[in-house]
Amino acid sequence: MDEAFVTAALGILFGFALQKAGLTNYSTVINQFRLKDWTMMKFMCTAIATGSVIYLLFQPETVPMTETVPPVSIAGNLLGGAIFGAGMAIAGTCPGTLIAGIGQGNMDYLTAGLAGFITGGLFFGFLFKFFLGIIMTGFLGEMTLSTITGINPWLFTDLICGFVITFYILTSWKIKEDRV
Repeated sequence: MDEAFVTAALGILFGFALQKAGLTNYSTVINQFRLKDWTMMKFMCTAIATGSVIYLLFQPETVPMTETVPPVSIAGNLLGGAIFGAGMAIAGTCPGTLIAGIGQGNMDYLTAGLAGFITGGLFFGFLFKFFLGIIMTGFLGEMTLSTITGINPWLFTDLICGFVITFYILTSWKIKEDRV
């Protein structure tokens, strides 16, 4: 099957899931940062748990994969995460929810999105050499949390799924307490 078609279909499906979960609403995203609405965290935890299982099912011994785990750069991950998180907190959206929100008709997302994309692109472009110096330091090779801890990948995935289930239970109790 054509790779572009599969990519587009998965993107549309992901956008649909974002919209159905309510992540195209500004208040849902910004209230995650205020620790008042756990919808976004639940969605991402579910995606991580599902992705972990799917990744293990398609390991090279089972089905040949074309992608490998990219080399880990701790400094690059921390810097990228800080910039990404700051942008999300300022705009009240992330790139995925932004595109889904525009598709839903949220025209305010179009303004914030264009401003964020342009500002982020210029910021990165002007400081590319600086960022490259940081990103290129401290490569740790192809690592996963399972290889770092030495825990069997399936057991580690079970632990992730157990964490997600526990997180769902704890946040649903918190929500029930808030509604009383």
